[in-house]
Amino acid sequence: MVSKAYNNPEYYEIALSSLRNVKKEVDFLDKAAKKYSKVKVYSMMEIGCGNSPYVEEISKKGYQFVGLDLNKRMLDFSKTKAKKKEVDIKTAYANMLNFKLKEKVDFCFVLFGSIYRKNHEEFLQHLKCVSNSLKKGGLYVLHMVIEGDVNEIEGKFIDYSKRGNIKVKVEYEKRVIDISRQLLQENLTLFVNDNGKKIKLFEPNIYNFILPQEFKLMIKQSDFEFLDWFDGFNINKKFDGLRKCEYVVCILRKK
Repeated sequence: MVSKAYNNPEYYEIALSSLRNVKKEVDFLDKAAKKYSKVKVYSMMEIGCGNSPYVEEISKKGYQFVGLDLNKRMLDFSKTKAKKKEVDIKTAYANMLNFKLKEKVDFCFVLFGSIYRKNHEEFLQHLKCVSNSLKKGGLYVLHMVIEGDVNEIEGKFIDYSKRGNIKVKVEYEKRVIDISRQLLQENLTLFVNDNGKKIKLFEPNIYNFILPQEFKLMIKQSDFEFLDWFDGFNINKKFDGLRKCEYVVCILRKK
């Protein structure tokens, strides 16, 4: 039996560690908060936080980290990690398509496209949930939720990561399975060698992809205003919605 990758936080963290530039990504969030937010930012919530790779760096910037996820193993792993690093963390066990926090946050973000929606309506429902949990004037930063290059919608890659005596080979593939409904199938496979013990982990997902101009139209139906978008985590390199851009980062603000 092959276990799901997302149910194994330690291996998942190792596998994806080489794909992140945590300092650069948090620097972007910090600059966005200072430049665009209409509220003083004390708290930052990551939606689909998983193993919470940003908790320490966000805490160093002076923000309270809040992680929202529907996987209890990931949230428990995140809390244990935060405790070891002696940083504060708050967690919310909730579905990103149907949630409302007891206490609103100042800033929200989702990275690496981690909003799993089956259609545009579910994305709009997600925006409504975020709006209900975000203070007026607060920001929502979305990374890789918009497809900036139609030629890059499908693809696959192989990567290798290591931590101590644990080695992980990563295979990732995404392909269009229904063009009329704009549905993608993504498959993440981890081949783990943990001190000689070999484990295979698999994580399949189906989600709806969004193109730049339709994204702007959907935002007009929400409680958010579109502020700007960028070519990757470079606040000085804007995306105009026309040129190809592999990793779109968009900033919204709650009206």
